[in-house]
Amino acid sequence: MTKIQVGCVYSKANLMELQMELHQKTRRNCLWLSLLGVAMVAVGVWQSAGSMMFFGVFWTVFFLIFRNHPARRAVRQIRKHNKKAYGCDARTELTFYVSWITAKNVQSEKERRIRYEEISRVIQTEHLYALILSDRVALLADRRELDEEQDLELFSLLREKCGAYSADEKDASTEDSAD
Repeated sequence: MTKIQVGCVYSKANLMELQMELHQKTRRNCLWLSLLGVAMVAVGVWQSAGSMMFFGVFWTVFFLIFRNHPARRAVRQIRKHNKKAYGCDARTELTFYVSWITAKNVQSEKERRIRYEEISRVIQTEHLYALILSDRVALLADRRELDEEQDLELFSLLREKCGAYSADEKDASTEDSAD
């Protein structure tokens, strides 16, 4: 295997794609709670209870609005930090070797060597690989910067070295690579 180089701009779109994946459980729970509000409205109509209908509508609207709030808030905080530190969206360049990864912040020119064992989770989305190192640190690799062969090679490497894909991601990735 040769080294694979890929970068990623921590843009609003890329960060939102990652955050929507990370907050999937919260989003699903808010949807269920919204459906509970719809049920309250239905019972309120059936029982002619105006206060229950009002509360049901309020409940539904609140949880539909709140559904994406944690993801949006996280994106705002990250972008605010990057704008303050670098004056623009940060960009990292990742180089994947057989035994380690080097991550370079283009703006600060700081470079760090990361062992695959340090990666606690790998998330594959439509456009990104997200390497989760801790609760507060994730490195992004933009899959659009890779050709199809490099993407499959990187997927195989991460799967072999990290093995930290969740079941849904494994199934989706296997289906993608089968095409």
